[in-house]
Amino acid sequence: MERLLALMALASLAALAPHVQAQQFRGYGTTYTWPGEKNSALAGGFNACQFGRLSPYFETYFAALNKDQYDNSMCGRCAAVRGTGGRATGKTVVVMIVDACATCSYGDLDFTTRGANDITGYAFDRQPIEWTWTSCANPVPPRVAFRDYAGAAQLLAKARGLGYNVNMETMFADLTLTGGVMPIPRGPVATANLAISVAQTKNAAAVVAANTARAKQGAAAAAQQAAQQKRQAAAALAANNAVAPAALQQAQQAAAAAATAAQQAQQAASAAVAAASAAQKAAVAAAQDARAKTAAAEAWLAQERQRKRQAAATAAAQAEAKRKADAAAAQRRAAIAAMQQATATVRGEDGKPSVGSCCCNAVHAVLCSLAAGCGVESELMHVFPSHFRAAPPPPPPRSPPPPPPAVQGVPPPLPPPAMPPPPPWPPMTDADLQSLMLAQAELDGVAADLAAMLTPPGAPAPPSPPMMARLAAYLKAQAAMQASNLTAPAPPPVAELAPAPLGLPPPVAQQQVRAQSVQQGRGQTLQQGQQVRAQVLPQQAVPPH
Repeated sequence: MERLLALMALASLAALAPHVQAQQFRGYGTTYTWPGEKNSALAGGFNACQFGRLSPYFETYFAALNKDQYDNSMCGRCAAVRGTGGRATGKTVVVMIVDACATCSYGDLDFTTRGANDITGYAFDRQPIEWTWTSCANPVPPRVAFRDYAGAAQLLAKARGLGYNVNMETMFADLTLTGGVMPIPRGPVATANLAISVAQTKNAAAVVAANTARAKQGAAAAAQQAAQQKRQAAAALAANNAVAPAALQQAQQAAAAAATAAQQAQQAASAAVAAASAAQKAAVAAAQDARAKTAAAEAWLAQERQRKRQAAATAAAQAEAKRKADAAAAQRRAAIAAMQQATATVRGEDGKPSVGSCCCNAVHAVLCSLAAGCGVESELMHVFPSHFRAAPPPPPPRSPPPPPPAVQGVPPPLPPPAMPPPPPWPPMTDADLQSLMLAQAELDGVAADLAAMLTPPGAPAPPSPPMMARLAAYLKAQAAMQASNLTAPAPPPVAELAPAPLGLPPPVAQQQVRAQSVQQGRGQTLQQGQQVRAQVLPQQAVPPH
């Protein structure tokens, strides 16, 4: 019995051996003085392990080991580190030991800024951590979004193409015990693969539990049989009086103990059978889930194939449409070339249209007429005579009405006097131009403020008004003329002057000058009219009564 129990204990230890975790260390995580390369001058010159360039992942995630645990054999080993502080990310990050930390205590690690932030949530602080030694074959960085590329091979190729050193086993396994992160399956194919793996794992566990339950049942049956044999032996000894009462009592106690052990073994076997039954049910459920996910994956693949077929059909239709468009374009080019050749034939060698060379084809009548230089109307009348009728001749122009008959003794009325031309505008003075420029500058400032408020950030500023440059050039020319004692040039024409923006009136001085000129023009007109009347009225005879 004791031998059987020892064997069962050894079997239990052997079954639990793969699940025993490695030695775990606890300490504090800090950061390098300089968050750059491990070979920088501020990080101590060259790393203690004399490492140069590493893989792309470990160039970011490396660490220095504390002085109490460091020796040359630690160089190149990897640690799976997890933060335990209040702001820890909960991720397990794999780092490579490349240096020694002289100021760190036992269990401490010195990370890069990126590594410390991904582990502890802090970039420059001392935070508690826990870590174990792990393999460097699985340097999966945190925050890696695994996508479904319709199969594990494509996913593996994609991950390796990004520079990650991963393999098939670590891609679809629980990597938390070895320092990696659990890949999140996305997509029906990866989900189905994961469900199949879970179902297989549960089925294997159910088989192991069933075998263990059967072994316990066998042990319980053997114990019951041994107890029964001991009872029978004790009863036989008691019937024959072959042993002393003390020995008989010991035999009876041993038989009772064996019966109790057998009962306990039977209970343990029943519990194992129940556990095995539950495991088998879980395995059946996992298998059903795997079959459902496999069906979903097959449906997804069928949809993908249908989508690809539709895309291929659409591409074929587009190619056919493009081919037809190219054929139509080629036909148009051929028609244009034929028309050009016909035009060259019609025009002859000297390039002039020949007599009687106009086309008589109803389709090419207009084009040929234009190309040959003939009248389009004549060609259309020749081709479609029923659609063209002779238009009536235009009416003769009207003659002007005769003048009214002159009255005897009364001269004809004189035509109204012609309006004298308006006087020229007086030249602008420097003060007028300065005031106009100041008003324009003020308006420009208001416009700039409005543009600054209404123009989006980054948009170009509105251009300045062109009036200011012309006025400045005119003022400069006038000043040069005055300096050289020459006649000042005439101001720019009124038609070229831009109107005052925003509906503002011109300056007061300019308004006064223009009002005076208008009054002078009106006065001159009235004076000339009075002179004409004085000359005409005395010569008119009084009409007879």
